[in-house]
Amino acid sequence: MELMSRVERHKVSQSKLPTVLISLGTSVLFLAMIYFMLVYVQIPDSLAFRQTLQISLFFSSILFLGLYLLAFIFVSTKKFNQTEEKVARVNLYIVILWVLSLLYHFILWLAHDTVIIPYYYYGGLALTWGVLLLTLVHFFAYFSFVRRDIRAQAKANDLGNRRHAYEMLKRIFYMYQIIHELMNKDAEVKHMMKWNHFDEKLEQMFLEVEPYIHTLSFNREDLEHILGIKAWMDNLLMIIEQHPLHHDLYKKINM
Repeated sequence: MELMSRVERHKVSQSKLPTVLISLGTSVLFLAMIYFMLVYVQIPDSLAFRQTLQISLFFSSILFLGLYLLAFIFVSTKKFNQTEEKVARVNLYIVILWVLSLLYHFILWLAHDTVIIPYYYYGGLALTWGVLLLTLVHFFAYFSFVRRDIRAQAKANDLGNRRHAYEMLKRIFYMYQIIHELMNKDAEVKHMMKWNHFDEKLEQMFLEVEPYIHTLSFNREDLEHILGIKAWMDNLLMIIEQHPLHHDLYKKINM
């Protein structure tokens, strides 16, 4: 129990590590943006410029909010293999911040005659840049989630193909053994196999599937090849079954 709890704690800590790093990186980048704005960005005292700035930021907030909602409403309709689909949904906090941003700029635009302190405008820029940064981080997290989901789907498909291939290989080896036993016990079956060159074909088929024993990854061509060999051996057993002594052969094999 103690060992399991340690493993679980390790998994939880490993899963939280990327989130902590992203949050830390976002905070550092936001502080760097604030420093850059305060040191290098100068807002002129022109009333017309400040009005234009606020109305531009107002419509920019509306535009980014609309694009954000449209993007993640569309994304939320998709199905994912992973259970953690929260990152693929609209973040309510980001929506609220965009609404606050557009309201802030709209109110500041209306009150341009009374607001003369430039820090109000710097605060509006910081708010908009911060929400934009959070929006970009959400998109980045979503694309990372999609990449992990694609990898998980590929891994699941690979495991499914491997399981299906091994089941067919097991069936092929079993039928190969049955056919050889029949050839050793029944001279007529052996004669029929040699007369139609089925014995040579059988060995050729076996040599073709033998390398797949140590294969860990199977693509569609591999599965189709193995399936073709399995179908050929099934047909061969059905031919042998037509002999009066082996009329129930196929039924016994499938039991």
